[in-house]
Amino acid sequence: MRGKSLEQREKERPEHGYWIIPPEIYDPLNEEFKFKFDPCPNPKPKEFNGLKVDWGKSNWVNPPFWAGITGWVRKAILEKEKGNTSVLILPLDNWVKLLFDAGAEVRVVGTHYWIHTKDKTRQKSPRPSFLFILRQKDVKEVKR
Repeated sequence: MRGKSLEQREKERPEHGYWIIPPEIYDPLNEEFKFKFDPCPNPKPKEFNGLKVDWGKSNWVNPPFWAGITGWVRKAILEKEKGNTSVLILPLDNWVKLLFDAGAEVRVVGTHYWIHTKDKTRQKSPRPSFLFILRQKDVKEVKR
């Protein structure tokens, strides 16, 4: 998908329909955030591009995962800078959930270089890195 415009990806839009979040997840979020706008409506009106319009004060964002998530995240950040709230539902790998469930502390490393073990050349990481820190329990809690 990299390098394709939204318009190009739209042409590849699945014909079979979409998956939407069930009401038992959406409704409590809507109660809390009182969504006023959905930049990724289903069905999507012809010629509508949620990345090119102003969003509302409170937005539900279920972006098409096949069409590139980064653009939607960037747009949500721009909307935040305008004073708007956006709730995005995004896929993550299961190992991330396992780390969060275990209470991992997360630190952003960002984009950096890796050093080759043999020739010491450096290569820029293809995407940002994060540290997931699983700390031992407080020593006071350990019984001897």
